Amino acid sequence: MFSFAVLFYVAKATKREVVLFSDHNARELEQYFSLGVRKINRTCPCFSFHEHLVSYDVRIEEAIRSENATNSRTILLRGFFQSYRYFQPVEHQIRAGMKFKNDIQDFARDVLRENIPRGWTEGRFVRVGIHSRRGDITWDGYRPLGVEPAPATYFQKAMKYFADRYKVVQFVVVSEDPRWSRQHITYERQSSSVNVTYSLKHSAGQDMAILSLCDHVIISTGSFGWLAAWYANGDVVYYSNYPIKGTRYAKSLNVSDYYPSHWIPME
Repeated sequence: MFSFAVLFYVAKATKREVVLFSDHNARELEQYFSLGVRKINRTCPCFSFHEHLVSYDVRIEEAIRSENATNSRTILLRGFFQSYRYFQPVEHQIRAGMKFKNDIQDFARDVLRENIPRGWTEGRFVRVGIHSRRGDITWDGYRPLGVEPAPATYFQKAMKYFADRYKVVQFVVVSEDPRWSRQHITYERQSSSVNVTYSLKHSAGQDMAILSLCDHVIISTGSFGWLAAWYANGDVVYYSNYPIKGTRYAKSLNVSDYYPSHWIPME
């Protein structure tokens, strides 16, 4: 999804149209999102840009400005493009061109409506989504690469931040690890003003849509939570030990390019 967003960034800067090649594998995106772009057969001549960094690659600015390289050519973009700086200038275009499908959006609204705590009224409480990624990254082999699951202490600290800030808060937890989430993502002083709801065992697209409808979001590790938080467009708390400091991934990822400056780091 980051690589889809950068298409809008380059298209705006070069006055081009965003398109996907007809043989491009966007099956997962198309399963959950209505992509407002055309598909075309491959067309050349082409100018191909290969990302060198995992963060914002300043060479893309040079490529955009170089009319000799890109004039009258289709621009191909290859890489991860994991930086908020690609989103910032074209936020409206991305949100318009990459909407959740109606059935996914309706499903998410129904889940949240059906899980309003008893006695609470919509609009009179703050809803905070929590994404806990575990699954593959619980394997020890990921740690030397720079990736680990966020610990329970992180979630508890982040939840306290929101519970202290707002009078009435519902936390909505999504994760592919229901057992761990129920055991560890809890609030120590759950009361009539703080509720923890577990919305588990849904598809990835359904989970992202649920998070996107929350007022604020707590994210853990990886780009899934990042994108869900961006869609929600509220306050965001992120796990500051992603990537793990000193690892190869940490050295290649410029964190100040990855997370918007107004998002809140916690460990």
